[in-house]
Amino acid sequence: PFTALRFVQAAFQRKVNIFLVEDGVYVAKRGQKADVRVEDMLRDAIKSGVTVKLCGNCAEARGISQDELVEGAEMGIMKELVEWVDRSDKVLTF
Repeated sequence: PFTALRFVQAAFQRKVNIFLVEDGVYVAKRGQKADVRVEDMLRDAIKSGVTVKLCGNCAEARGISQDELVEGAEMGIMKELVEWVDRSDKVLTF
């Protein structure tokens, strides 16, 4: 997640959406001890206007609820990801 969030920092002048899937949903879980910097980077991205959504089914399967997320991150559905991809000029995966 560190490289992806560094990329997002470099792209702050552009419209960026992040959709976290599978184990990637842990990136948005608040209060993790493993790498606090990742949480800070995600929080900064959200404050700068980046939209962050998680696959709700993926989060639920891992026992993560909305109230455990970094402020501004939201549960989403795969249909939203499909719509983002359809509207995007570029799509990157990490």
